[in-house]
Amino acid sequence: LAGWLGGLMQRCEQWRRWIDKGRPAAYWLTGLLQPRTFLNAIRQEHIRKKEKHDVQLEDLVLFSEVTKMELNDIKGHADDGVYIHSLVLEGCGWHKRDSKIVDNPTRNPFVPIPILHVTAVSKKQRQWDHVVYEAPVYMDKTRTGGSIFSVEVKTDDSPAKWTMRGVAILAQQGLV
Repeated sequence: LAGWLGGLMQRCEQWRRWIDKGRPAAYWLTGLLQPRTFLNAIRQEHIRKKEKHDVQLEDLVLFSEVTKMELNDIKGHADDGVYIHSLVLEGCGWHKRDSKIVDNPTRNPFVPIPILHVTAVSKKQRQWDHVVYEAPVYMDKTRTGGSIFSVEVKTDDSPAKWTMRGVAILAQQGLV
C-alpha cells in the first residue's frame, strides 16, 4: 500500500506542476492515466505543428530514440515530440557510450536508461542505419494490459536474441 500511495502522491505532484508551470520538458509515463492516448496525441500534434493537412494520422508512427541525456540535462522542450524519463530495461544491460543494449554485466535485472525522445514520422521515414530491437514498453513488471508502444534500441546482436530473453522497457518506478 505504501508503494501505491507514494506513486499516487508523485502523480498528483506531476499534475500540480503541469497546472502551475505549464507543459513539462520531460514526462513521467507512469504518472499519466492514459499513456496510449498521450502517445497518440504526439502524432496529432506533429500534424498540427507541421501544418501537414495532407497527412493522415494513420500514416504516422512513433519513432523513439534513447538519448545520452539524463533528466537534469534537459534544458527545455523537445523541438519535435516529447522527452520521457524514468524508464528501465529488464533482461539486458545498457551501454551508455554506444547507446545500445548489451548483455547485462550486473546481477540487477533492471537497468535505468537515459531520456527517451519520442516523435512522430511517416511510415516511409522510419528507417535505421543499424540493427534495432523493438523493445516493448510496459507500465509495470507484471506486463499486464499489453505493451504501450515499442522503442527501437540499437543492438549489435540479432533482435531474436533479445526477444527470446524477454527484454522489455518498464515505466514502473522504484525498480532500481
